[in-house]
Amino acid sequence: MTAFHQLFGNAPVALAILGSNGRFLRTNGHYVNLFGYSLEEIPTIEDWWRSACPNPSRRERAMAAWKETILTIQAAGCPCNGIEHEVTCKDGQIRFVAISASLIGEDILAAFQDVSAQKRAEAFLRRSEERHRLLVENLPLGITIMDRYHNIVYTNKIKADYFNKRPDWFLGRKCHHEYEGQDFPCAHCPGTRAMADGESHEVVVQIDKPDGRSSWFHNRAFRYCNEQGEVEGFVELTEDITARKKAEEALRISEERLSYALQGSNEGLWDWNLETDEAYLSPRWMEMLGYGPNELPQRVQTWMSLLHPEDVERAQAHTEACLSGLQPRYEIEFRLRHKTGRWVPILSRAVIARDRHGQPLVPRRLVGTHMDMSGYKAMENALYASEARYRKVFECNPAAILIFSPQSWHFVECNPAAVAMLRIPDIEVLRTIGPEDISPERQPDGSLSRDQTRERIEAALRDGNCFFEWRHKRLDGEEFPSLTSLIPIELEGRVFLQATIHDHTEQKRAEDEQEKLRQQLHQARKMESIGRLAGGVAHDFNNMLGVILGYSELALGQLQPTQSLHADLREIHLAARRSSELTQQLLAFARKQTVSPKVLDLNATVEGMLNMLRRLIGEDIDVAWRPGKDSPQVRVDPSQLDQILFNLCANARDAIRDIGKITIETGCQVLDGPYCATNVDLVPGNYAVLSVSDNGCGMSQEIMAYLFEPFFTTKEIGRGTGLGLATVYGIVKQNHGHITVSSDPGQGSTFKVYLPRYETEATTEHKDAAVLPTVSGRKVILLVEDEPMLLEMAARMLGLLGHTVLTATTPGEAVRLAEEHAGQIDLLMTDVVMPEMNGRRLAELLQSSYPGLACLFMSGYTANVIVDHGVLEEGVAFLHKPFTLQELAEKIGGVVG
Repeated sequence: MTAFHQLFGNAPVALAILGSNGRFLRTNGHYVNLFGYSLEEIPTIEDWWRSACPNPSRRERAMAAWKETILTIQAAGCPCNGIEHEVTCKDGQIRFVAISASLIGEDILAAFQDVSAQKRAEAFLRRSEERHRLLVENLPLGITIMDRYHNIVYTNKIKADYFNKRPDWFLGRKCHHEYEGQDFPCAHCPGTRAMADGESHEVVVQIDKPDGRSSWFHNRAFRYCNEQGEVEGFVELTEDITARKKAEEALRISEERLSYALQGSNEGLWDWNLETDEAYLSPRWMEMLGYGPNELPQRVQTWMSLLHPEDVERAQAHTEACLSGLQPRYEIEFRLRHKTGRWVPILSRAVIARDRHGQPLVPRRLVGTHMDMSGYKAMENALYASEARYRKVFECNPAAILIFSPQSWHFVECNPAAVAMLRIPDIEVLRTIGPEDISPERQPDGSLSRDQTRERIEAALRDGNCFFEWRHKRLDGEEFPSLTSLIPIELEGRVFLQATIHDHTEQKRAEDEQEKLRQQLHQARKMESIGRLAGGVAHDFNNMLGVILGYSELALGQLQPTQSLHADLREIHLAARRSSELTQQLLAFARKQTVSPKVLDLNATVEGMLNMLRRLIGEDIDVAWRPGKDSPQVRVDPSQLDQILFNLCANARDAIRDIGKITIETGCQVLDGPYCATNVDLVPGNYAVLSVSDNGCGMSQEIMAYLFEPFFTTKEIGRGTGLGLATVYGIVKQNHGHITVSSDPGQGSTFKVYLPRYETEATTEHKDAAVLPTVSGRKVILLVEDEPMLLEMAARMLGLLGHTVLTATTPGEAVRLAEEHAGQIDLLMTDVVMPEMNGRRLAELLQSSYPGLACLFMSGYTANVIVDHGVLEEGVAFLHKPFTLQELAEKIGGVVG
């Protein structure tokens, strides 16, 4: 027990023993030192609480807590550290006391420990932590604290707001975590190993947020350690630098844009310190004057040293005026010396360097650019040359060019061609007139020129151009056709219309002439087509007529004239002859006649036909003959010339009602190129002219358009075939001539036939009576004809003439007969156009086997096998189908004698 008392009395804490009734049984010295009360002054625990807690409400709570602690100890039998309380000591000091109690038998041992210093330290720590918490929460930085395992233990609101999260969302997460489905690294993560080695880490990262925005963060991470130097954790400071990044990017783009602009504008930058007379010259500036880096001579401090001597004074005066404020803008042109010594034209622009308040900086500086104007000067010179060139084009253009103002509705400018075309007295008159003054009141279509003019001007302004055919009026009133164009142009910021007028008077005249030629060509082609048709019909018809004529002639030879059948056959023969004459006219129109031209004296030939013509025309009509003084010569088949004259005179006779006059004239005329150009198939040269005029009823233009077409006639039925003038037309064209007709209703008609002149000596035709030639002896004749009826008829005729006839329907059969015939063959009589081969080729083939074999060709129309354009080749014997027995005998006699 003595040991307990010693321990109780010497314990380093205040001790008290309480009885079950709450009275203090014993206290130690520390108790009295701590509270200042002796055992006698505070006998019970209630007195102690009463003195320690002057505040009643606090005392009640404290006593309740004490009683609960005692009950707990008594029930459990174990010590309890139950109460920490603020108490008032006897000297008035307030102390924090930790009360613990334990059960000793039935008594309670209470220990009172002074924790005031600890409580003050805790309060100071709390206040310090609060201050730091407020500092951390209100710093404009995001702060994240992690333990040594990189688990996040703290994130301030700023950092959480960066990612639209609550601060507690980050707690417990690792430094490398997932944010809204996007895996992104925290800034400190790449530096974890470095921080573990005692180093901090700094990084800038870009985060793309779910809303599409992108943010930039500057992260700085460092470690913190305990007193033993062990790493306790890491702190990450995060600064949102998005705005700064955008500003830096904007600055970079601005600087890049400025750099590109300077490069693109071909300008050199300079910054001139006026106090030190030093200047910064950009690389482009150096390059512009031919210098490389560090190549500018030391004596050259500013560009003023490179000025042309003539420009120095002007440049200095300009600089002083700008610096003094007399001149608001620095802009001047001068010349700088290139490295090679040549002078470069420069445009210099500059501003005075100022602060943000608009005040000039000290020292004063001029900052500007230099632009090489060499290219611009060259372009300017080229522009002047181009303007001069286009002014010359404008003034020398053969088309009329007028500049029209839609605002004033007057012309403002024109070229010399417009003055001449529109007959404008002077330029002042031009400025008082407009489009309506150079257009007639109405156009050819009957529309008002005024209305159409306005419509076309509006169309040109709307669509950009307008082209149209128009009829203009010169200022003296004369109208002319034109092709006009309207094109909008801009001059000095205003829109004008350029009117270009091409005078189409000559073109229209040429178009009319071309249309006339086109109609002539159309007419010629139509006549050619009709001629082909007529020629083909005449050819086939000739064969049938040959059969009819031949057999009727043979039959007439076997009958007496007194027999009734003789008269009938005679009529058949005459009808066939008339039909043959019609076919000859068709062949003449079609130019399918085979002719034998001769050089004739035109006057002599016409004179020889006058008596016959007068009998043809009749006594009531006077025939006047007016030969030309220069008797022309022509080369033509005499029978064709007869046909021309007979048909023209017969046509003139039919045009005269009762008494009248026909005039026949000859002469010579030269047809030149311009005249021949307007007439198809006509060649320039000397021509003989045969003219037949009458004072009959005349013709209209409509009738003359069809005058030379076959079977066209205005005569009564039975009075004409409509082939007379068609025959004349065909003969003239076959002889490379030309025919014209002029007539008006009631004024008569004049036909003029133009035939090429020949200068060789002419012959005179003597037409003797036909005498049947005698043929010495019988001849062996090989007859070749692909028409069986003609073959049989010709064979009978030859038999009647006493000849031996070998007949063949094809050239092949003729060759076979010739080979099989044992004796001599005297004459080959062959058609020209046949299957297998033509007559000319057959004759050449047989003459190679029978030298000296004579040939007589038969045909109803021309073929180029034996003729050239209807003219019989020299030395060729030809018999025209249909033929009579007399004609056949004459031809054979002329060929084989």
